[in-house]
Parts: sequence; C-alpha cells; structure tokens
Amino acid sequence: MDNRSLNRISLVVIACAAALPVVAWVALGLSVFIGAEVGAVLSVANWFSLRYIIKKVQTGTTRTQTGLMMLLIGKMFALLAIVGVLLINKMVNATGFAIGVSSLVLGVLLGSLGAARDLAESDLASPTMEER
Repeated sequence: MDNRSLNRISLVVIACAAALPVVAWVALGLSVFIGAEVGAVLSVANWFSLRYIIKKVQTGTTRTQTGLMMLLIGKMFALLAIVGVLLINKMVNATGFAIGVSSLVLGVLLGSLGAARDLAESDLASPTMEER
C-alpha cells in the first residue's frame, strides 16, 4: 500500500477516534464518553504502531523482518494485556470502550474505501496503452 493511501486511512482513523466518543457522550453520557476516549486513544496508538511495523517489514531484510514480526506479536500481546486490565478491573465503561475501539475498524474500512476510489479515479485519468 502506498503512503498516500496509508495517510488517508490514518486521517480517517483519527477522525473516527475524535467523532465516536463525542457521539457516545451526547447519546449515552460522560462515563461512556470516557471509556470511548480510552478505547479511541488505544486504537489510534495501535494503528500507528501497526503501520510503522508493517512498513518496516515491507522494506527490511529477512533478518530484520523476523525481528519485526516478533515485535508485532509482542505488540499484540501488550494490547491484549492492556485491554484485559482495563476491562477486568472495570477501569473504563465497557460499552464506551467498545465504541472507542471500533473507531479503528470503522476508520480503516472507510479510509480504504476512499483510497480505493482515489486509486480507481487516478487509473481512469491515466492514459491507456491504446491512447499512447
């Protein structure tokens, strides 16, 4: 995936992470808002760390790729541990947290659709072999 598409997806993830907690606050109250904010911040951090690791994996040597894949596995375990601690100890509202975490899924989905549309439009605008 090119940088332009990744940048677009990143912006949409950030926009979703900003918007969903506000919607949760208006619809469900302050406790849900706080949980949604925590989930959204965690999702954005997860997205940018994942993006960084995957970009390095794509450009690295086999030895580097192996180390980065181990880092990716460690990141996933750390994320699961953080989520577990937050939810098991009831440090955040679970409904709000789920709303915040969904900003990653929604952002990647909408950002990918927008990036695909941009790519299709640029392919339509570029001359075909017959036109050259």
